Amino acid sequence: MPRTLKDELPIKLEGVSNLVPWKEQVECVLILENLTMFITKTVPPRKYGSEVARSVDFVTREYWLWADKDRTIRMWLLSSLSEFMRSFVTGWEHAWEVWSGVHEICRSELVEKIKIALRKEMKNTKKGDLNVRDYICRIGYYIDTLVELGDDVPEREQIDAILDGMPEEYQYLRSIIHSREDATVSDLESLLIIQEIYGPDSPRGYS
Repeated sequence: MPRTLKDELPIKLEGVSNLVPWKEQVECVLILENLTMFITKTVPPRKYGSEVARSVDFVTREYWLWADKDRTIRMWLLSSLSEFMRSFVTGWEHAWEVWSGVHEICRSELVEKIKIALRKEMKNTKKGDLNVRDYICRIGYYIDTLVELGDDVPEREQIDAILDGMPEEYQYLRSIIHSREDATVSDLESLLIIQEIYGPDSPRGYS
């Protein structure tokens, strides 16, 4: 395990798949060298000692030392990233920006993977032995979770998700709903409950 900023990290961050081991190796070095403050957006030392110094851009020694160490850690962090990950954060100025940036990228990647998994689960969910209300509630769970994660799930997509999991004997109902451009989930639920009571071949509720 590397011990200093001069050591190359063995694990290069590829994305959310290896975020944890990458993070552990980075934190190990920064903790040992007492440098974790550089990845937590701490307030830097005062940059100028006076207005005269500001006018000629003459920084304080404390700020110069801080900025030099910040640059070193930033470059070290960048060297631990895959080319793909590095392309997103190369232009950022401070070490804490690189650190926060790669975590945000991984968080977004994870959210997208969760969305894909939720849609797959929703598509694979079948009514089976569930009653209509329980089945629609199960589909509703996936829809609500997707919405909470920032996805727009149009009502037509919700209707299709419900119909896709219905048994073959509900094919006529599918045709009826698909022919209605203004159909709603509420309409579909009402028709499904009627058909559950009277059987899928019953014409009740169709109009």
